[in-house]
Amino acid sequence: MADMNKSQPRSSLLYRFVASKAQSLAGGLANETSEARASLAVLRRSLSAPLAEQPQVWSEVFNSFPAELEGPRDEPGVYETAAHLALAFFALHQQSRSESMHKANEGFGTAICRLHQVAGENQKKGIERRFNAVLTAQTTDELVHHLRGLIQMLRSYSIPMDYGQLANDLVALTYSDSARRVRLRWARDMNRVPQSEIDDHDRAVEN
Repeated sequence: MADMNKSQPRSSLLYRFVASKAQSLAGGLANETSEARASLAVLRRSLSAPLAEQPQVWSEVFNSFPAELEGPRDEPGVYETAAHLALAFFALHQQSRSESMHKANEGFGTAICRLHQVAGENQKKGIERRFNAVLTAQTTDELVHHLRGLIQMLRSYSIPMDYGQLANDLVALTYSDSARRVRLRWARDMNRVPQSEIDDHDRAVEN
């Protein structure tokens, strides 16, 4: 297994770890296991401080974490930090929800697009403002603050997203070149015209 992991891109290893953990926690919650509820509570509360300062959450992040992604020094590395944040956001998103809030191939920008479509008119400007604040965030604390607000809104409408992809996006946001690509993809996905509206327009033109 270790040899197989070495041949895989780091993004694939991170995705599989976070997605599998989210699916397992959601499944445990659906089966009403006390372990899943306790893990989700610990992860949810851990958004308040960096991973290095919270030994109570280390087992939730480090258990079965791919060795290839571990930080090189005595501080959590970028992949460990991204996994922690993604799982903590998932725990926040999953709170009081019976169905899983992790959905493969449903990126952050797409989820916010869906939120914007179903939200009331009095909420749309606030969603746009928060989303723009995420795109322009200059620090991790600022990014976490604005992501938290949007994920709480996604939770209120039971709109899921892909937490494995979010983890990889959080890694990419730590590097200037890849950060631009992530922000561009999020913006495109958020502003994409829904296929249903395109179909309605095409039918109107044909008639």
